[in-house]
Amino acid sequence: MLLSVLCLHEMHTIRGINLFSFGYFSSQLLTLFITVSTTLKPFEFIWKSPLLFLAMFTMTFICLIELFNKQTKKEKNSSYSLFINTAIINLTFPYAILIRNGEFGFESCLLLLCVISSVDSAAYFTGKLAGKTKLSSLSPKKTIEGIIGGISTGIIMGIVSIVILKLQFSVYFCLVMILVLIAPVGDLYESMLKRNFNLKNSSEILPGHGGIFDRFDSYIFCFPIFYYLTILLNAL
Repeated sequence: MLLSVLCLHEMHTIRGINLFSFGYFSSQLLTLFITVSTTLKPFEFIWKSPLLFLAMFTMTFICLIELFNKQTKKEKNSSYSLFINTAIINLTFPYAILIRNGEFGFESCLLLLCVISSVDSAAYFTGKLAGKTKLSSLSPKKTIEGIIGGISTGIIMGIVSIVILKLQFSVYFCLVMILVLIAPVGDLYESMLKRNFNLKNSSEILPGHGGIFDRFDSYIFCFPIFYYLTILLNAL
């Protein structure tokens, strides 16, 4: 719950949302309600609704358009910014709770943590040490070599984690292969936001490491995709 609220606060800060506005407080209250609803039985039907999946898919599609469109809106404190920030947080982070409360929830969360943190770290260090080919169209400071290094390391760590956690290999290996491709998208999306609004970090809440969202950007699209793919693959 706290993670969702803090990340939404940082996203609002990046896009210049007035922190004392009605919209800011309304979005935070909505985030608290939605996050709590994942643990309440009467609201269980919402998280199983096809409409929610459609909303998540639509939000992801909009984010991809933002990422690849160089004419992405850069207007501060806009209604669009308030809407898309709130949608991103509330259609991604609550799925982490649903994953934790599901079958093999603890193991699934550990797998997510190991794979995504490996992709993040390896991409950074590979890019620093061997990065030559810039992803100039998406993020000038990131390199293709870094992305490849991150994906490769994520796959290796995923396989090791599946074996150690004794998860069904056929199901969770497929999930790992998807995760390592999705994780960089969240990182690229946040980099695009900070670049558009001339910021280095989402905040300075973690001295020397930036903000909370800087640490969790790679997870945002992974949570819902992992959740829905787990259901699909286990049903096959």
